[in-house]
Amino acid sequence: MPSASPQSDPLTITGCDVLRADNTATAQDGRWRWGNNERAAYVEVHNRLATSMAKALERIAPSYDAIYAYVAPSLTHRAFIVDREARRATGLECSRRVSGRLEPLIGVNDIVPRLVEVIPNVEALARLRRRLGGRLPAKLLSSAPALELLTEKIGATR
Repeated sequence: MPSASPQSDPLTITGCDVLRADNTATAQDGRWRWGNNERAAYVEVHNRLATSMAKALERIAPSYDAIYAYVAPSLTHRAFIVDREARRATGLECSRRVSGRLEPLIGVNDIVPRLVEVIPNVEALARLRRRLGGRLPAKLLSSAPALELLTEKIGATR
């Protein structure tokens, strides 16, 4: 187990707990870098959360006409929901390298295809990008064009 060195703070923003017995993090440039055990734990937790969400949403789905997720294109929240194809199309990670192997990250829609409709979807993001001059604003979900997509999809008026 490495001794705590980056700024003598054993717990840093990187999420590495260097005091754990199974720690494989290494100090680099004054910060802790995840090792194989940290990446493996990330994959396991991510996939467990996506599986739990899929089970819960699948159980309640018959009571609703649709299940929507209004999430920004690069948020971790989106990665828990969308399938591999949508993750790839929006630049979200599809896997993590652990001990030389790519371990897949799964989302609700990988487990139960099309269970959750994501707004804005990949096509809508491309339209928004063109409409907004090639860049998506940091506060995309509170922008008028994105809110119009949402209200139109759910049949609400602003």
